[in-house]
Amino acid sequence: LHLSIRRQRQMCIRDSINALLVERGWALAYRKYSKDYVHQENQARINNLGLWSGKFTLPWEWRSKNR
Repeated sequence: LHLSIRRQRQMCIRDSINALLVERGWALAYRKYSKDYVHQENQARINNLGLWSGKFTLPWEWRSKNR
């Protein structure tokens, strides 16, 4: 039980950090595997935050072109 509670806490912290990174435009929601951070990414894009303040190539597009 103790390990389970600790694991749940770690997952909550991880999810909070991930959401914050996407919300600030420092990371992207990887829609191929999850829709968890799409709202935060849309808000960052609308507000031109982080990566969204300039032009960039999406990582999955870059990887598909450079294999």
